[in-house]
Amino acid sequence: MLLIAVAVKIAVISGTRRTVMRAQHDLFTAYLKYLNAEDAVFQSLSFSADDNLPSPAGQTIKLVLKDPLGRKWIFKPCLSDRFPGTGEPLCCADKFNSITVYRIYKLLGIATPRISFVNLRINGKTLSGALQEYVPNEGVLFKKTVAYLSPEACAYLHKTQVVDWIFANHDANLTNFLVLAYASDISPRYLMRVDNESSLRGIRNYQLRYDTDDPLKIVLNPRDRGRIGSAYYWFWKNYIRGRLDYNVCSSADFISFVRGFPEEYIQKILFYQCARPPVLSGENRGFGAYIRNADLQTSDILKRKRESTVDFETFYRGISREKKERYESCHCTDESRLRYIADLTAGIISETGRLKKELEVLKETPPFASDITVVFSLEGMREVQKVYAAYWIYGGKGLREATESSLASLRRLMSPALAAGERKALEIYAEEIMKIQKGGVPVKKMTAINQIIVSAQSP
Repeated sequence: MLLIAVAVKIAVISGTRRTVMRAQHDLFTAYLKYLNAEDAVFQSLSFSADDNLPSPAGQTIKLVLKDPLGRKWIFKPCLSDRFPGTGEPLCCADKFNSITVYRIYKLLGIATPRISFVNLRINGKTLSGALQEYVPNEGVLFKKTVAYLSPEACAYLHKTQVVDWIFANHDANLTNFLVLAYASDISPRYLMRVDNESSLRGIRNYQLRYDTDDPLKIVLNPRDRGRIGSAYYWFWKNYIRGRLDYNVCSSADFISFVRGFPEEYIQKILFYQCARPPVLSGENRGFGAYIRNADLQTSDILKRKRESTVDFETFYRGISREKKERYESCHCTDESRLRYIADLTAGIISETGRLKKELEVLKETPPFASDITVVFSLEGMREVQKVYAAYWIYGGKGLREATESSLASLRRLMSPALAAGERKALEIYAEEIMKIQKGGVPVKKMTAINQIIVSAQSP
């Protein structure tokens, strides 16, 4: 009888595993159809400059555009290399990082803006970069509102931390979380993660920790503790202090789902673009750099995925010690995981249908001209960055040399500039640098460099 009971139990477990595997397969099949529909939509979009939305802040250069349906998009062009000294993501490899992490987020059921790699014709020049949909929001998360997060916002942060840890997403700055809606004046209800360029990094010797303000909870130096940038640091800090109404075990099903997700599917998303390698403008070699790095990081990514339940259980034990509470292990069942997969699959199928309808509307809507006219010069903006770096980052060291060099470069750029928008932009950049050269203060700090002019201003 005992042998029969054991055999029955093994059969039940085996049957459940097969059911889970079929559900995962159905989810991934539906997801690939979603990606195909999304690609078709991106390929059908055309744009013009948008003058009704301020150029967004941040370290990366951005342009605000609109499509024929009136929706707003943010274009982040990439340069051929990384500008020394700023740590700013400029090369195309970082754009592919952000797109891959977006696709992973989407596959795992975490809301984040659509983003794709595109080549756009701007002022007569083809620029490569990432195109991200603009999501209406109430601003970004900031330190004093974290203590008032809703349970939904807590769960969102918890899930993004899991994925960010696995995929080594270093930049979890508070400003990278949009507040989509407030439950009250100071209580963020819904959040959305943006700006994932700083992902897929090497973190082999790092540790998942709660007591440091590093985006990945990494302690490399005890003096690093207590900084004020990471949303995850402040989330767990307020949780430990008892300010948040949240049960950490509410995300146990999600972590179990991520841990058990087939590794072959994860790898297919990491290298999804290989089937249709993008053509990059200028001297960019970013896609090859992305593939080499993804190939290098894959084994560590999969290792962190396999160990995620153990890592986060250890993490929770540390949290419980800090709260001086008894630790209770989190549990989940195959049934709850199946429900999560079923809901996620249904949502992806529904969104795929919406994208197909969107594509039909775009086909019937007159497109914008292929060349976008805007007051902007990517090369010129880079010269301004050099001066801003000398002023803000290096405390004025090398400022005179930087201004002289950048002014000379801007003059060289003006001669071949045929588009009126580019010429006007170069003149504005030169005026900004000459003002600094004479002792003036820059219009904006490095983190808002793209706001020295309204990027969508008509020439």
